[in-house]
Amino acid sequence: MLRHYHFPERLRAETAGGTEVLWVPNGWGRGIGPCDAARHLPFCERRVPLFFSGFVGDAERRIDERDDMLAALKDNAVPALISLTGGFAQGFSGPAFAAHLGNTHFALAPSGNSPETIRLYDSLELGAVPVLLDMPWLHAEDGVAALGPPPMIRLEDWKGLPEALAPYLGDTPDAKQAGEDLRRQVVSWWSRFKAHMAERVAAVVERAFTNTREK
Repeated sequence: MLRHYHFPERLRAETAGGTEVLWVPNGWGRGIGPCDAARHLPFCERRVPLFFSGFVGDAERRIDERDDMLAALKDNAVPALISLTGGFAQGFSGPAFAAHLGNTHFALAPSGNSPETIRLYDSLELGAVPVLLDMPWLHAEDGVAALGPPPMIRLEDWKGLPEALAPYLGDTPDAKQAGEDLRRQVVSWWSRFKAHMAERVAAVVERAFTNTREK
């Protein structure tokens, strides 16, 4: 069985019940990928420092983490392209969203209904470095940390955003090189991680068919 969203208690319960369960990432949205990493813009050619498009809240509901993110950007005058929407999938079309991610240095990926968002995988596929809060699921060895902790910008609090990005956003050769080095680390990790997950999924499917044939 394949499961999106890394909820350890659910995975343990289903495994204890005798079912082989494998977490797999959500993947990217329609119109986003797959994208050949060789076609990614390098860090120095990307024109948007930070990008976020999505729902933050309305009169009936607020997403606190996203409010905290916006406050950190505003309070510290961090340059970012922000597009707020009225609800899920009500913003840019897939191709337009992909174009923005493909032109940004850092993709803001705050939690929504779950800490693990499709936006994160959209960002990875388009070569933008994700920025998100550090949470347990990012360290799960049976999940996204199967090859070690992913090389993203992981914050303890959104207030730490300016300091975390300072080495990469200056208009200097050193900052641009640091950004490109980080971007390449992310792209390399994502490529290896996808290959690793493909092998694991193939193995699970093969075992399932073997068990069926034996019965």
